[in-house]
Amino acid sequence: MKLFTYILLLGLLGIGLMGLQAQNLGEDTTPQKIEIIQSHFLRPFQTDSMSGIRLVGNVILKHDSTLIYCDSVYLFEQTNRIQAFDRIRVIMSDSLTLKCKRLFYDGNTRIAEAKRNILLTDGATNLKTNDIKYYRNESYGEYMNGGKLINGDDTLTSKKGYYYPNEKMAYFRKDVVLRNPDYKLTTDTLGYDTERKIAIFQAYTRIENKDGILETSKGNYNTETNKIELFAGNKIENEDYTVWGDKLDFDNETKMGYAYGHVVIEPKDSSLRIEGDYGEFDRENNKSYVTDTAVAVQYFEEDTLYVTADTLYSFEDTAENRTFRAYHHVFFFMNDLQGRADSMEYLFSDSLIVLTGKPVLWSDSSQISADTIWVYMADGKADSMSLSKNCFVITMADSTGFNQIKGRDMEAQFRENKLHRLLVTGNSETIYFAKDDETDTYMAKSKSSSDKMEILFEDNEVVRVKNIKGVQAQLDPYWKIMFDENKLEGMVWRGAERPRKPQSPRAFAVKYAGVEMKAPPVSLPPQEASPAPSESKLPQAGRGGLQGVENIKP
Repeated sequence: MKLFTYILLLGLLGIGLMGLQAQNLGEDTTPQKIEIIQSHFLRPFQTDSMSGIRLVGNVILKHDSTLIYCDSVYLFEQTNRIQAFDRIRVIMSDSLTLKCKRLFYDGNTRIAEAKRNILLTDGATNLKTNDIKYYRNESYGEYMNGGKLINGDDTLTSKKGYYYPNEKMAYFRKDVVLRNPDYKLTTDTLGYDTERKIAIFQAYTRIENKDGILETSKGNYNTETNKIELFAGNKIENEDYTVWGDKLDFDNETKMGYAYGHVVIEPKDSSLRIEGDYGEFDRENNKSYVTDTAVAVQYFEEDTLYVTADTLYSFEDTAENRTFRAYHHVFFFMNDLQGRADSMEYLFSDSLIVLTGKPVLWSDSSQISADTIWVYMADGKADSMSLSKNCFVITMADSTGFNQIKGRDMEAQFRENKLHRLLVTGNSETIYFAKDDETDTYMAKSKSSSDKMEILFEDNEVVRVKNIKGVQAQLDPYWKIMFDENKLEGMVWRGAERPRKPQSPRAFAVKYAGVEMKAPPVSLPPQEASPAPSESKLPQAGRGGLQGVENIKP
């Protein structure tokens, strides 16, 4: 509550601190006469406009509870004012002392105006300036021509300043600089709690230290605990990354930061940008993560990768290689490659994407799935791919069914982000619906299996199938398969899960946030039986979709 009150006072400072009249209601402010306690020499003086007493040598004066020490003084008894000179010491309480070279003091208003080599101190906090007014009724001092406040390791300088020693608060305006052995803070308006050593800022503020730069327009900095809270216009930048957030908390001791509300983290060593509603960043170990509507954007020369997941994690290992990870409900989109999984890892140094947890990819009209998928990128495009266990490549053959390739492991090669070559090993199986070249109609279904299989594609169409070792093949005419299952065991079409092009990174994250991993049932348009074609119309090897089929036995 006390900190909130100070922030409110600081806001009022921007529209005129002189409106703050913090009256000391516990003190009697009735004007009292200035008393002479001691002086080596005393004599009256008279001029055309004034008269008074001149005191010289070890002068001591008293006004209510305040003692004034100086070398010499003019006392104007009628107006209850003094002008004091040299080695001046004003003791206003047990802890507050004002020292200066020249002093004008009005006993009726209790306003002291000090000049030259001024020190206002309470023993722990020292205010230095060459020109100050101290308002005893309101218990604060102000300077308008530059001053310095020293509090432990903190040194504050500004053009204007207001110091409330009883409240343990100071306010600074214009060219404000707060220096500490660990950092430098610059701003235009600053409040400072001298007891708890908390700096409060409500204008553009920049904090610099050996680790980086912090910018904000509202917040506070506990210089004792080295903890920072930022509330508006926040940005933290160092040689490794830049962080934005509606609210940022940072601990300079642990090097840990916490960001809330529209969080953005950009590592400096890549074009990756991570956004979300909550994030944490570890400056000591160069790690960060973002969650709550989290989305990452990776810019390539000709394409952009969008990734959303429950949590996005970025870190740099000991070899200075950056790694990006996405956990749970992962969706990603590129123009020629889309996918989803339960987790995703992107190794920048190897341009490698690793997908686990029911991963599935879509490239043009092909759906690719396996227990684990490794995608090797080159120039922002898929270059090659490795699939392990329960591997499937599926394409929809109009309303007829699905062309399917199944195997234990697969190696795929791409050209211009389109599937070009596929090597299947371990229990290889295919179902393929063949077309007649002349009529462009489906004529038959080819079903084969082997220990190993090589398949070549052009424009995502199979142009050659090579079965190697343990070959079994079956060719059925189209009219015989209308009511067959026509599915390999484990085949699931997941086209409804395919991510669509995002309107914006935020919209992409909102659309797919928390979407569960489940595939809808396969649904195809109803089929009508076709008359049986003549044997001459059945596809033969080297014709239509079966062009280049080879069965090789060892």
